[in-house]
Amino acid sequence: MGKSIQPRMFYFKPHTPILQNIEACGQLLNMSPITDMKIGSFAQKGGNLGTSDGIEGGGYQIICVAGRGPHSSLRVIQHGISVTTLGESPLQGIASGVWSIKENKSDQFHQYIIISFLNATLVLAIGESIEEVTTSGLYGGAQTLCVSLLDDDNGILQVHTKGLRRIFKNKRVSEWNPPALMLTQQQAQELESQFIHQGQLKQSNQSTSGADDNIQDRLIRVEQKIIKATSNERQAVVCLSGGELVVFELENTSSSSSSSSSSSSSSSSQALSMNESGRMKLPALPVTLDIGSIPPGRLRSRFLAVGLSNNTVRIYSLEQEDFLQIKSSQALLAPLSSLAILTVIATSSYRVQGQQVNSSEQEGLQSNEEVYSASASFLCIGLGNGAFLRSYIHPTEGKLSGTRARQLGGSPVHLSKILANDQPALLALSSRPWLLQSSRAASGIYNRSTYGIMNLSSPSAFALTLSPLVGIGQFDIAAPFSSTICQEGMVSISQETMRVAMIESSSSNNQINVIGGGTSQSGCGFSPISHTTVIPLTYTPRKIAILPRTGAIAVIETDQGVLTPHEKEVVRVAARSNALSSINKSVMIKDEEVGVMDVQIQIEQVDKNRNKKKQTNKKNDMDMDMDDQEDIEQEDELNKEQELHQSENQLLFHSFT
Repeated sequence: MGKSIQPRMFYFKPHTPILQNIEACGQLLNMSPITDMKIGSFAQKGGNLGTSDGIEGGGYQIICVAGRGPHSSLRVIQHGISVTTLGESPLQGIASGVWSIKENKSDQFHQYIIISFLNATLVLAIGESIEEVTTSGLYGGAQTLCVSLLDDDNGILQVHTKGLRRIFKNKRVSEWNPPALMLTQQQAQELESQFIHQGQLKQSNQSTSGADDNIQDRLIRVEQKIIKATSNERQAVVCLSGGELVVFELENTSSSSSSSSSSSSSSSSQALSMNESGRMKLPALPVTLDIGSIPPGRLRSRFLAVGLSNNTVRIYSLEQEDFLQIKSSQALLAPLSSLAILTVIATSSYRVQGQQVNSSEQEGLQSNEEVYSASASFLCIGLGNGAFLRSYIHPTEGKLSGTRARQLGGSPVHLSKILANDQPALLALSSRPWLLQSSRAASGIYNRSTYGIMNLSSPSAFALTLSPLVGIGQFDIAAPFSSTICQEGMVSISQETMRVAMIESSSSNNQINVIGGGTSQSGCGFSPISHTTVIPLTYTPRKIAILPRTGAIAVIETDQGVLTPHEKEVVRVAARSNALSSINKSVMIKDEEVGVMDVQIQIEQVDKNRNKKKQTNKKNDMDMDMDDQEDIEQEDELNKEQELHQSENQLLFHSFT
């Protein structure tokens, strides 16, 4: 007989896959089973539906009921990014602007919050608490138009209506004041009627010699003020009330140090340590202007955008070859409200043998294995009718292309620059706030063998997305905010209220806000543009109905074999009155307060009481029976005695006879 064959054991050992062409971009939280769903714009101003932003004609929401039994919930899903309000504080008036500034460029957190009013400026210091300070060096006696931190730790630049003010690190201050104009009476009146700014022009009746006979030829000294301004790390552009546009540029470090020790006879621009690059006359009243941030590796921004009162926007060059030359212009169909130049940076990285290449790892790579990065500028325009326009600015020619329009609301659109995911972003504030950010700048990972080199000169390489903000009401202006409490947030002002809020990071997926208990969790989507509000339910939901007048939601919940609250109360009363004989002993009562209670316990207790009572009654009956037996026996004895007595009497009678 041959040898028995031993079976061979095979073990499956799964290998760890190395994905080279596929990446996980998100995860989806399963909400099944969904028993009912409604889709529409249900939010009311001041209403609920899980939101607190008071949307007027807001976006659509998905309202659904999902789950089973105690694990069911009502979910309101909205398109938008979640915002959490950390605190708020009242202000003494209506603010016209807000900025946040660091003391040094290398600092992680902001040092000051500057709030501008009509005729004053408030400076708040950021620490464990936000308090007003007067030792910052910033001028508080006028309306501030813009504030920026200068490059190479050259201090802070403040532009207010009376001039420019530079605060050095040692708190030394230098200023530049706009020059006065000498105009005739007629020219002054025309200028005052053209620039409709009360108090912007101050006149004195000093006349020149030889002009006393003719009032029309008399020259009047007119004090100019700054009506519009913008600045970045090395440049500042101001528009004077006389209609002139003046451009300043920061000097080099060597020239700046030499100018700081110069005599008092130097010009005002030299005392400011900023060179006046040039000036020009504007064809119309400026409504708003903005200068882009300086791209990496450059000393100045290339373009300046100016919005005029004749519903046109012009792009001017700031390069030395064609300084203040018009590069492009765009006509608008509605009055201009605000504009901004958003400069974003996109990076194309590659994977070598399954590893991601960072900029710090470039030294060990070959010459053809590099990390490419580029910046692009977009002109963003907010109109008075609630429309938002975005155009791509060509990096060398300055031409506008790829214009896209979107209606954000019914009120004028105001633009504010902030930071989102450590990248420049833009807030478009209308009847509801919107956030414009570059998603490609945060994650641009490509495989060289499959895609090759990404075309960073194309606007599509930057993938700008516009998403609404959920969880915060309408506000007017905003600025970035960073502190120990909030690493990346914003400070917003609405009327006379200042709020500090935090925008949820895009690194986490869709935010879920749990109402009525529970914890927040991430998930429910492939991109961070949805916000889900979860309201736990008690029973399995069957149907939902929307009440349009009140904005409330009616939910029908039911489960099999579960008593209603009224039925549970009846059971409790019946248990107290020992009338549970008609109730099945296997009934389970579901109680949200005390959990699950078995009626068997109550029935057993009632049975014990009943048996005890029966035993007591039986004992009483036995005692009664014993008493009756004794009475019968006594009666029998009496009867026997009577019979015996009668028999004796009869015997005695017979004996006598």
